[in-house]
Amino acid sequence: MNWKRGSKIALGVGLSCLLGAEAGWAAYAAIRWLRYPSGPVRPGGEPGPLDEFMPQAEVDERVSIYVAALPAAVIAAARSLDLARIPAVRALFASRAFLTGAGRGSGIPSGPFMTQVRSLGWELLAEEAGRFVIFGAVTKPWEGNVLFRPLKPPEFLAFDEPGFAKIAWTVRVESQGSGSLCVTETRVVTTSAEARRKFRRYWAVFSPGILLIRYIALWSIKGAAERSRTL
Repeated sequence: MNWKRGSKIALGVGLSCLLGAEAGWAAYAAIRWLRYPSGPVRPGGEPGPLDEFMPQAEVDERVSIYVAALPAAVIAAARSLDLARIPAVRALFASRAFLTGAGRGSGIPSGPFMTQVRSLGWELLAEEAGRFVIFGAVTKPWEGNVLFRPLKPPEFLAFDEPGFAKIAWTVRVESQGSGSLCVTETRVVTTSAEARRKFRRYWAVFSPGILLIRYIALWSIKGAAERSRTL
C-alpha cells in the first residue's frame, strides 16, 4: 500500500470515528433532553445530607467508587485533590469555554480542592468532619463566562429569584468493610420556566463532560488514598 492510499484510508477512518462520536453525543443529548422533568421531583435512593438543602430536584446525579482505604484517608485525598493538574479535566474545561464562547479566565484555578471550589464561587453549606462536605451556589451555567453566586445556608434555601439554577453538591465517604465508598452527588433545581428551558438545553449538551470530570475526580481520589496506605 502506498503512502497516499494509506493516508486516505487513515483520514477516512478518522472522519468516520469523529462522525460516529458526534452522532453518539447527539443521540445522548436528545435522550437527556427528552427525559428532563417538567419540574422538581424527589430523588430516589436512601435519604442523605443533601436533602436538607434540596429535597426535590430536576437533576440528581450520583457517582460512587470503592476505595481500599479508611474514610479519613479518602477525605484527606479529596481535600488535597488538584483538578487543574489533571490534563483531561483541563481539556474538558477548555472544550466548554470554546463551545460557549467563554473568554480567558474561565478555566479551573490551581490549588487544593476546597480552595479551588471556593475560588470559583461555591459556598460551603455544611460539613461533617471525616464524613461529608456540601457546597452550593446559584448561577446561569448556560452563559459563556459563568459566575457562581455563593449564598449562606439560609439564603440558599430561600433563594427564588427567577432566571437561575440552584446547585448543591456533596462529596461524602461511607465506611464499607475494610475500605470506603466515596460518593459525589449533585442536585439542580431552576427558579423559573425560562431558566428550566435554558438549563435543560445546557444539561443535554454538556452533562457528558460534567459527569466525566466527576469520574476522573473519584478515580484520582481513589488512587491517592490507596497509595497513602503504602507510604
